[in-house]
Amino acid sequence: PLALLRESTLRNQAERAWNVADLRAKESTRNLYYAEMNLAGQAISEPGGIGRVRELVDRWHPEMLAVEDPRGWEWHLLYSLAHREDLILEGPTQTIWSVDFSPDARQVVAGANDGTLTVWDAITGHLKHRIETRAESCVDWSPDGSRIATTSFGGRVVIWDAKTLQEIQTIGSESNTKLRRCPVHWSPDGNRLAWANADGMLVVWDVVKGREVFSYQIPANGRASVGWNCEGTRIVVAVGNRIELIDANNGNQLWVAEQASDQVQSVCWSPDSTRIAAAGYGGTIVFWDSDSGKQLEQWQASDGAIWALSWGPENHQFASAHADRTVRVWDVGKGRPSQELHGHTDRVLAV
Repeated sequence: PLALLRESTLRNQAERAWNVADLRAKESTRNLYYAEMNLAGQAISEPGGIGRVRELVDRWHPEMLAVEDPRGWEWHLLYSLAHREDLILEGPTQTIWSVDFSPDARQVVAGANDGTLTVWDAITGHLKHRIETRAESCVDWSPDGSRIATTSFGGRVVIWDAKTLQEIQTIGSESNTKLRRCPVHWSPDGNRLAWANADGMLVVWDVVKGREVFSYQIPANGRASVGWNCEGTRIVVAVGNRIELIDANNGNQLWVAEQASDQVQSVCWSPDSTRIAAAGYGGTIVFWDSDSGKQLEQWQASDGAIWALSWGPENHQFASAHADRTVRVWDVGKGRPSQELHGHTDRVLAV
């Protein structure tokens, strides 16, 4: 009897110790959960903090839990904020340098550093085409939707069939010694291409006749940005802090301006062709009068670099892509962003 009593006592002590340990483990789990949700709540308001929010809330996803589920309403709220993207398009394994919508906005094309050219269905997110090519620094869909133009870092231009991604035409040769991001853009009528090559030349090419219209010398160092006005009569090109406006028919310079203390990474036209917006490393967005080349206004839009700009179909809004992993939508008349979009986990290079 004494042995049985002793065994029962030891069993009860062990059960009580296990219960205490279990309660402490659950308490520790709850404390950790609330601490991390508090951190996620703080990160949601920080520039580019959505990546940190996603990291924290994903740790407590039911599929990841090996303990009793501690989640409350706060997890569901933060999870919905961290995963509120309409679509996440996957495929490329390295940096995506350039993206573009088809004219009907039903497809998206991307050129990546892993040497792939990828097309997705923009409605469903399904992969439609993916081919292995050289790393493409810029992609641009033709206005009629039938072709896609790309440039490599060595300055080679390729025109692809948009339905099949079969190569239609290659223009120029690949430079293996001079590498830079080489922008390429279709003229609004789809009959010409303008691009900056690795040798420091702005080239305008007649796609219909298959010949060069003109070439124009630009600085050979630094990232170039190129854009047509909506009439197809003028081309803006920016390299470093220098912005030039070129006559698209004969290559004559119309004006030149300098964006002080900034290295321009992107330029874009307003839809009515009256203004040009330029932004770069300094985080400023500067607006220029397209006729005179005079500066109209300047905004300090970010503490870090702005990598890309895109004006919307109407004059009052445009978007900017930032090094702090955000995309911002701006009301031009108000000079402040109407939306700040979070979701990227690295700098945003295209918009």
